[in-house]
Amino acid sequence: DGRESVGFLVTIKELLEDPTRLLLDV
Repeated sequence: DGRESVGFLVTIKELLEDPTRLLLDV
């Protein structure tokens, strides 16, 4: 399923743009 890989790439993109937000979201 390609949607899972796309979602993963989006997550990485957001992580690179705002790593602190991801850490706080966890």
